[in-house]
Amino acid sequence: MSETSKVSLRAKTALKIAGVSLLAVLVVLGASGALTSHQQFPASGQIAGVGVEIYSDPGLMTPMTHIDWGIVRPGASVNHIAYVKNAGNVPCTLSLSVGNWTPAEAPSYISVTWDSEDVSVEADGHVQVVIYLTVSDSVQGIDQFTSLMTITGVSV
Repeated sequence: MSETSKVSLRAKTALKIAGVSLLAVLVVLGASGALTSHQQFPASGQIAGVGVEIYSDPGLMTPMTHIDWGIVRPGASVNHIAYVKNAGNVPCTLSLSVGNWTPAEAPSYISVTWDSEDVSVEADGHVQVVIYLTVSDSVQGIDQFTSLMTITGVSV
């Protein structure tokens, strides 16, 4: 066999090997794409939350927006009944805080408490609460007052 024929045969063999290699790469790439699959499906859920609502009636029809304590004598205590609903989807524990007093010295002589600290309320449940206002018998210089009461529900 002539030298030219040998070179030509080697070139043909190299081209065949390269062609087979390229074909193998294309088959692998094609196969990996052909084996890909996916499926979509819906998902849903509910975020846990509490929603404290305060009412002035046991039927939970009238939202409570204000308490008028009326005229309270020094040394006396008065109370107000309210209904607290947990409009959320998890149980919660209740707490009461009072602030933004006017005049600023009012909390030195006037206190607000209730009978429901740390009471648990089921989701979509409600409880009756009694809020008490007590005026010290040593009160002086205060003839009117205001405050801001906050009832908080914390999930349990």
